[in-house]
Amino acid sequence: MKVIAVTMLCIQLVTCSRILALFPHVGKSHYDVFHPYLKKLASRGHEVVVVSHFPQENPLPNITDISIKGSVPMASMQAISFKEVESLGSILNAVILSYLADLHCKSILSLSKVQQLVNQRFDLIITELFNTDCFLGLVHILKTPFIYFSSSVLMPWANDRIGNPDNPSYIANIFQSHSDKMSFLERLSNTIDTVVDKWIVYPLLFDLPGRSIVEKHLGAPMPSLCDIARRGSLILVNSHFSLSKARPLVPAVVEVGGIHIDAPPKKLPKVV
Repeated sequence: MKVIAVTMLCIQLVTCSRILALFPHVGKSHYDVFHPYLKKLASRGHEVVVVSHFPQENPLPNITDISIKGSVPMASMQAISFKEVESLGSILNAVILSYLADLHCKSILSLSKVQQLVNQRFDLIITELFNTDCFLGLVHILKTPFIYFSSSVLMPWANDRIGNPDNPSYIANIFQSHSDKMSFLERLSNTIDTVVDKWIVYPLLFDLPGRSIVEKHLGAPMPSLCDIARRGSLILVNSHFSLSKARPLVPAVVEVGGIHIDAPPKKLPKVV
């Protein structure tokens, strides 16, 4: 009996979760960061339901694709260089992102297969942290815990929702080309851009329009999306201090830079 009792204490109970992954952005470079993480979750036995523009060509066990391919025109994502992004400035970049957010929200939330998700049950929701919070409407209706995944360094409006320090005197706005060692004028412009992005641009161009789109297509009254956004438990961010410079991070912000890099790396084709 003693042997049986000790053996029972050594047994670990394992339960698998049903996870909803919401990755609505039509950019393939974004999804390439998320996909390895989803595959690893599935390999650990979790049931993963993925809403994206990139359904699997070779379906993996435990991953169910809800394809939204074709719902957002790829012409909206024409190639643009980083130099062009920097030249536009923080405010204009945010305006362009708000246009894309509006396009994605209206196109995807109008799909019946997305609307039907409110009738299902999930243990966790993973959503992209980028240019819109309109898909947090599903979080609110389903009353499900959720985490974020960012395919780039954090947007100006991301830090406050998780209580992460964001000092513009040495933490450069993602839309600026500044380093962590800025002149007085660079710190001043960086501070102005960051404050405007966080407290004017995002609430007016992202939060309010997104909320009205959610209420229209999901048929439920919504609180401020900014309020829902503060309920997130974790941010996984595709950055690393060796490239994006050292900065303070709360435990709920975890850098996973390079998660999408194959090990061992694939060989380059002879013809590129």
